Amino acid sequence: MARSSNTPSSSSARRSRARWRSSAPPIPNIFRRSRRPRTCSELRPSSCRRSKASSPKQTLDDAQATLQAKQAGYDASLQNAKNLRADIDASEATLKLAERQLRDAEIRAPFDGYIQKRLVSLGEYVKVQTPVMSVVRVNPLKVTAEIPERMAPWIKIGQSVELHVDAYPDKTITGKVSRISPAVNTATRAFSFEALVPNDDALLKPGTFARVHVASGKIDQVLTLSYSALQYRYGVNRVFVVNGDRLNARELKIGERLGDRIEIVGGVKAGETIAVSDVEKLVDGAKVSVKQNAE
Repeated sequence: MARSSNTPSSSSARRSRARWRSSAPPIPNIFRRSRRPRTCSELRPSSCRRSKASSPKQTLDDAQATLQAKQAGYDASLQNAKNLRADIDASEATLKLAERQLRDAEIRAPFDGYIQKRLVSLGEYVKVQTPVMSVVRVNPLKVTAEIPERMAPWIKIGQSVELHVDAYPDKTITGKVSRISPAVNTATRAFSFEALVPNDDALLKPGTFARVHVASGKIDQVLTLSYSALQYRYGVNRVFVVNGDRLNARELKIGERLGDRIEIVGGVKAGETIAVSDVEKLVDGAKVSVKQNAE
């Protein structure tokens, strides 16, 4: 009986297992022991230096140095802005000065008015502050007058005044008191005052003489005569008082004129008979016949 031999087959099996082991990838060892961290003394010196360079103190120093550098840049920029602001202010001042010099090259009146007189000729060289012309203002006009000191308490600023001028005898011109002098004139015992009078149509001329009437709240009992009863001779106003059938001439002290009547301050008394007709022909001591005329 023959015994089969298995030697060749076993060799073939061993070769197959060998080929399988060589072709399979190596299996990692997951149970390898982890290494402990090495200290700086175990590392290389360069690694220790890099670790020390990145410490928190060094980081803080670097941040502070950066902050100081940026602060210095900010301060420099702020100073530059201030210098530019100063340059702008200086340029604006120079511009204003140039504009003023340009305006000074033209002659401008300080107010609206009319040229009364020209004081220089065309092409003439003039210095600073040299008058070149005289300008008058016609609207409004300022009227200057005086009031007796006894009337001062009844005259107020803003009070109405009436004016009459010889150029327009039938025209009443009105204005308002604008200023009253705080002191009395010792020579005339009167207060000066000023009034503004509208003059839109330029009827009034500067320098014109006017008669001013100021209405007040004071009421006085005064003696008046008809203005036609006065005789004016050599600077003296007088009237003729009838004494029986004769005339006696009396010098008068007169006050304000009120329409066709005039205030009598002194010279005659209330109730005396006064001649009122043909006054310019009368003489002192003339004989007359009396005809009563109610005054």
